[in-house]
Amino acid sequence: MPLRLVLGVALVVVGCDGNASSSQPAGTPCGDSSFFTACVHSCGETNDSEAVAATCTGGKYHCDAPLIPAAACDPSGWTVSRLPCGPWVAGYDCGQSCAVCDVTRGWTCAACPDGSAAARM
Repeated sequence: MPLRLVLGVALVVVGCDGNASSSQPAGTPCGDSSFFTACVHSCGETNDSEAVAATCTGGKYHCDAPLIPAAACDPSGWTVSRLPCGPWVAGYDCGQSCAVCDVTRGWTCAACPDGSAAARM
């Protein structure tokens, strides 16, 4: 009987890799602090904004499971055309600048391309 218990515990330990976010896509680089991305429930979701921003840790975007960084998703998967980098992060304000999407790094605030405020979030 004790042998079965030890074997059962060994199988449980071997089966758990300790990675609570193993369902997340491979980390997306984030080194430049001027970029940000939302934590989303799934790639392609249609929300205009999300409450939580991904954190940049060790040069990669991270979100608490089960959320994933929007920047880790395929850019063609976003169905809301005005949000090519996925949902905006609620509470982020570009002020007099415009929201600009870099599909490999996420959102940033930069000068408006045509001098207008039309692209502000």
